[in-house]
Amino acid sequence: MGSGSSAIEKTKQIGNEYFKAGEYSKASIAYSKALKHDEFNAPLLSNRSACYLKLGKYKESLEDALACIKQSPGWNKGYYRMASALKACNLLSEALIYAEISLAIAQDQIVVTLISELKSQVQFVGRSTLLIWGNHNPRPSPVRGLEAVQITEVACGVNHSLAVTSNRMVYAWGDNSYAQCGVEGNCSNPRLIVDLLSHQITAVIAGGGHSLAIALNGDVFAWGINAYGQCGFSGTAKTPQQIKIQGKVQGGSAGLGHTALIMEDSSLYMSGWNSQGQLGKGNNLNLYEFTSTSITNANYVSCGAAHTLVVLKNGTVLAAGGNSCGQLGLGCFNDQNTFTLIDGLQDISICHCGEEFSVAISSRSAVYTFGLNNVGQCGYAEKITNRPKAVDRLSRALGIEFAACTKAAVLAVTRNFLTFAWGIVPDYTGNQSSQYLPKELEILKSKRVREIQCLRDAFMICTNYVQSNSYISNILLNAVEAGKRHRAFVNLIDSNYMFVNEPIDKVSALCFNSEGKISKGECHTYWEESRYIIELSINEAGYHNLYGFVNGMLLANSPIIYTVKHGEFKEAKVFVNSEEMIVNAGVGFTVLVQILDKYGNLVLEEPKLDLNLNVSGHCQILDYAEGCFRVNIYCTGIGKHNLKVLSATKPLQYILQNISEPDNIVDLGTRETISVQVLPGLISLAHCSVEGLKNEYFAGDIIIFNIISRDQYGNTTWHRSAPWIVELPLAYEIVDSDDFCMATIKTKCLKAGQLPIKIIYNDQILLSRDVTIFPGPLYIPHTLITGDGSKNSLFSQPRQAEFSIELYDEFCNPCPASLAVETIAKHNIQQLQAHKYAINYSISSPGEYKFILRTSNGNIALKVLVTKDPKLIKQEQMEQELEKKRQQMLEEQKKLEDLERKKRIDEENRRKQELLQKEKIMKIAEDKQKELEAAELLRRQKIIDRIKQQEITKKRAQEALQKLAEEQEKKKRDQKRWKRTGGGFTVPFIVEDL
Repeated sequence: MGSGSSAIEKTKQIGNEYFKAGEYSKASIAYSKALKHDEFNAPLLSNRSACYLKLGKYKESLEDALACIKQSPGWNKGYYRMASALKACNLLSEALIYAEISLAIAQDQIVVTLISELKSQVQFVGRSTLLIWGNHNPRPSPVRGLEAVQITEVACGVNHSLAVTSNRMVYAWGDNSYAQCGVEGNCSNPRLIVDLLSHQITAVIAGGGHSLAIALNGDVFAWGINAYGQCGFSGTAKTPQQIKIQGKVQGGSAGLGHTALIMEDSSLYMSGWNSQGQLGKGNNLNLYEFTSTSITNANYVSCGAAHTLVVLKNGTVLAAGGNSCGQLGLGCFNDQNTFTLIDGLQDISICHCGEEFSVAISSRSAVYTFGLNNVGQCGYAEKITNRPKAVDRLSRALGIEFAACTKAAVLAVTRNFLTFAWGIVPDYTGNQSSQYLPKELEILKSKRVREIQCLRDAFMICTNYVQSNSYISNILLNAVEAGKRHRAFVNLIDSNYMFVNEPIDKVSALCFNSEGKISKGECHTYWEESRYIIELSINEAGYHNLYGFVNGMLLANSPIIYTVKHGEFKEAKVFVNSEEMIVNAGVGFTVLVQILDKYGNLVLEEPKLDLNLNVSGHCQILDYAEGCFRVNIYCTGIGKHNLKVLSATKPLQYILQNISEPDNIVDLGTRETISVQVLPGLISLAHCSVEGLKNEYFAGDIIIFNIISRDQYGNTTWHRSAPWIVELPLAYEIVDSDDFCMATIKTKCLKAGQLPIKIIYNDQILLSRDVTIFPGPLYIPHTLITGDGSKNSLFSQPRQAEFSIELYDEFCNPCPASLAVETIAKHNIQQLQAHKYAINYSISSPGEYKFILRTSNGNIALKVLVTKDPKLIKQEQMEQELEKKRQQMLEEQKKLEDLERKKRIDEENRRKQELLQKEKIMKIAEDKQKELEAAELLRRQKIIDRIKQQEITKKRAQEALQKLAEEQEKKKRDQKRWKRTGGGFTVPFIVEDL
């Protein structure tokens, strides 16, 4: 038990810290967690009510406040929370009732401020159900302090009053000399009896100086003067004390010093003063506790000053007590200390005792009086009568149902709310007169009087009140479309079980949504013809709770479930995961398209929806559920786009939401675009291409071609995950572009013939082709001459000779070329192959012969026949390779030098920027220093000017003082003096300077 209480207190403390920090949602969660262990903890309910109020969840705030009041009716916080929640709901008069209850329980400056605010705003509080007439009130007026409280019952003693409210609270006011008001201190205005708050009081009884209250469960409480035991126990009772009595109390009455109670079983108990036998116990001894009598079928009881009347269930009446004026109706003037049957009274429903007279009313509204009639209090001419006599002037048709007796007057109320009076009925203007015959009181004709109770010098008048079984009708069973108006009827039933047909009550209504917040839309009340109307126009779809109030009281069938459905499709919103989306081309990303009516409600029935994009791509609707389309968006054009989703050419609004966490929503307002970075898709061989590759090359040509990677939409894409594979029978170089969307293949083929090329990606062939390599241009140094002309020799004799010549390109590929020979020798050319020729010649005589072999790429001169040494050919090739490498090294060196030069330039630019920034800062500092120096010079100049002005002022003041002194000195010299002579008069004389 202890550990559980400790955990609750710890959780409550956590909630308090969250509340102080302004984190009301977390605080409400902490309080709710604690309430799971102790659901009837009033402080926790109060704190959670305050949290809900801060969060705008007014319904939950009201419910927690009511639960707090129910658990701790004597604690002021619950009423304060209720008042605050009602004020937030703009139910100001209702809030004022609860705020005043809170202040009555405990003085709190916050509550005082709240009451002051409410009173300044409340204009109409509803009907006043309790009026006072008399005691400086010449006309019936609402009891001050109870204007907004609905009173169901009132009781009056000699100089104090008690009132029960519709929510079973008790107020007391008037003389409190003997604590008969149940509270301490002055009771000039109604005060709440706090000690009775937890007991659900349904009835009150007021005696001469004591009071009683009967609870709903039959318990009875008493307080006030108790000198004769009239409270039913010994000792004093300054505050309500429960009376120990067997059984449940149903009703009762009190006189000057005695009390009678009727039990649930119809038995009668008496206690208190018994000097004239008014307790009916057969003696005149006082009783200091409630004691049963011989009566077991009591239906109604009334106590006068010193006598008692009891109406039995069979309609007969018993009387006991003082009978000096015949007030017992027994036909004599002797006191009776036992209950005695009154002859002549039958079918009586209620009776009332004045001080020395009595009134009985039958179930058929006949009125009988007996006892003292010295001022007409019995309603006829006889001065005194000791037998019941009907008041003839009161017809049964009037329907008298209730009467109230003062010491010398009777006021009777009819079923039609008319009031008749006889006896001494003051008009509270200083005039009073006796009237022996009943007369209707015009002043009360429009008040719909239900009950009257009498003080010594005033009347408490209870008017009709609205009962708690008043209800709302014309309730819609089916859902109504959002924004559509509906009128519900408020059927108010008064205490006479009749429908109220005049606008004298304060009727208000509140509608809460499922979150406990006030529903969006309109909910107001007004009077039309003969009833109040609640007009609703709710814009939120869902379930709503409609609460109706009348005079601060909840209507019987509140809350009413009011179902609102969505309207027609008017707009849509797109829910996305991020403001900036990154997707691959052709790879869809999912969004939620929320379909709303014009009030923002989800349209649950699937509408027709056409969606388009402002960029290349398309939308695919997947499904529709709970007012949302699930849509895949496919973008095919790469790059960064401001994406719009269009419906009927109208851009939709974006809302940022983590779709996997629906509670995490950030509304982006009216944004019509989001940033979408579309990246290339996966490589599609059908869309990839090879560019720059020709079908024919010459030996020695650089073969360069590009492999372009593309996705299925034709966008260039990267190939990092799986590189291209190029199958070539010779060495090659492959270089990827910076974005890995293109691979450049570079190679050099020196051998003529067919060059097979195959390009593969992920084991799939993109290209397979044979490229033709033709020999390069004729390279004379590689010409091969064999035969008789292949050596440098001189023929010494004439002879027939032959040599062959083979033509090659730079890379030793046979080079087809035309050949012409110029020589003096007789010769014949025979082409053996495309690149090989045989030359037959004849030398007629020895000597040196010159042969000029003319080709398309130059001439070859031979002396006699000269052939080249193969070693020389190889040496030339090596030299060419070395030269090529040297050129490459020079190019690399140039690139490094260019890079170094760029770095030096960048560094110089950076230093220049730093220098410029420093100069700018120094200039700003210099300008600031100059401004400060100028300000200082100006300040010093002002000081100098001020000093000069002060010196001038001082000089002028000195001159004025000097002039004033001179004038005074002159005046003094010229002044006349007066001197008294001996003759009794004076003469002037002049005082001269000495």
